[in-house]
Amino acid sequence: MRGTLLDPFRWTKVRRAERSLPGEYRAAIERVLAALTMENLADAVRIAELPDLVRGYEELKLERVDEFRRRLGQDVPAFTGSGPRRRR
Repeated sequence: MRGTLLDPFRWTKVRRAERSLPGEYRAAIERVLAALTMENLADAVRIAELPDLVRGYEELKLERVDEFRRRLGQDVPAFTGSGPRRRR
């Protein structure tokens, strides 16, 4: 029933966050792919792996969603050149 109208928990904060993540991730990956070169491939892979952060239940998952969004918001602009460069 998860992901359907019959899901009784569909309006919880965790489920709303889960539903929003694929679109956010897809938009970020499209920006990364547009700027992808052989020289920045390792950084692109690191960005592509960010969804692996989002695991756990309830509050733990929400904390990790926040971390995912923070890192995506830092790394993608730095990768595409539309933000400050991240130090290694």
